[in-house]
Amino acid sequence: MTDRALLFYSRLQFLALVTILTVAGLVYGVTVNFWISIHDVSIADATVGSDPEMGVQRTIRLDHMNKYSVTVRLFPSDEFVCSYSPPPFPYSKTATLPKNLTLNWWIGAPEDNECRAENLPAGTYITNTCHTVIEPFGGWVPDKTGCHLSNPFEMKTPDIGQDYLLQEQRALERQIEAISRELEGSKK
Repeated sequence: MTDRALLFYSRLQFLALVTILTVAGLVYGVTVNFWISIHDVSIADATVGSDPEMGVQRTIRLDHMNKYSVTVRLFPSDEFVCSYSPPPFPYSKTATLPKNLTLNWWIGAPEDNECRAENLPAGTYITNTCHTVIEPFGGWVPDKTGCHLSNPFEMKTPDIGQDYLLQEQRALERQIEAISRELEGSKK
């Protein structure tokens, strides 16, 4: 072989090595955080039957197709409660969260779905939010997924005080008296 042919083959081998390392870097070195990062998910304690307020710190760096899921588990047992994941949809780096963010908005489940805040019985819970970037780099590398746990939050039984119960009892007694008077008047 001539020196020129050896130089060509060595450059070709070098180019192949660089290509392999670049692809390996994209496949294994680039995480979901290249597109989206969830820094904090904080959910406030709430009363059973209500929709807890929450705060989320996130950064969307690039427009991309994304699939997310939110799983609710009991805390600290980690027992599965429910999970919801809509079909993939485009995420925009200009997207903003609502001013009054709630757990139902974050989960995104339709009203007839079991995974709604108002369906959670009294207890302490934690959520796990996972984002999957679909076909990153045009599908040249596998989907990228990252997850973030919320703080533990409590769904509390409503505190019904004795005064409230007495008011309700008096209101019911007045209604019964009114119905009794109507019945007596209809007999005459």
